[in-house]
Amino acid sequence: MTGPGNPWLRIPIRDYETHMARIGQSEALREIFARACLEARPRRILVLGCTAGGDFPLVDPEVTRLCVGVDLNPEALEEARRRGVERCCEEVRLIQGDLLDVALPDAGFDLIHAGLVLEYVDAARLFERIARWLDPDGTCVTVTQSPVDGIAAVSCTGHDSLHELSSTMTLRTPEEVKAIARGFGLQRCAARDVPLPGGKLFAVAEFRISTAEPRARRDPR
Repeated sequence: MTGPGNPWLRIPIRDYETHMARIGQSEALREIFARACLEARPRRILVLGCTAGGDFPLVDPEVTRLCVGVDLNPEALEEARRRGVERCCEEVRLIQGDLLDVALPDAGFDLIHAGLVLEYVDAARLFERIARWLDPDGTCVTVTQSPVDGIAAVSCTGHDSLHELSSTMTLRTPEEVKAIARGFGLQRCAARDVPLPGGKLFAVAEFRISTAEPRARRDPR
């Protein structure tokens, strides 16, 4: 959903961060992102759904020279700037826009991190774009919330603004995510589950371009 009707445009960033911290998801997401950076050692990172840039300080400026964050919510990006995340490495770009519309360079990124965004967009369209944005030798790491019987998709933490998300979420199994990605030439090369407090489950997957067809490498600078 795009435009003013999108609930992400109405959720205060403080509500979102407090909610995520209370249910243990903030810590889990930070650990996943830190591990992805450590293993990939990317020079160029793209963070899809970066919110207020809470993960950016985990970037190693000795390794990464460019970090691009995209988020729909302008309030979140303004908060990221207020916190100084633009100083996390040599060059940081914060872009406000819809992930399915924003213009980014082909083959521009060594690591693309998509944490809890596939639930809210057309996953096929996003993977199609990720396959273009990813460097031929790059890695895409996705974090998705797996469906668990008897557990609500959105936890109740007293922040009413988050309740709207339940009507817009689509939870997919890891195998469903794998199949969608494969349709756009992305091969899953690693997968693991991350248990969360309260019984929820994150599925973490790493994808790489599986086609042998060479692609031109472009520098986003």
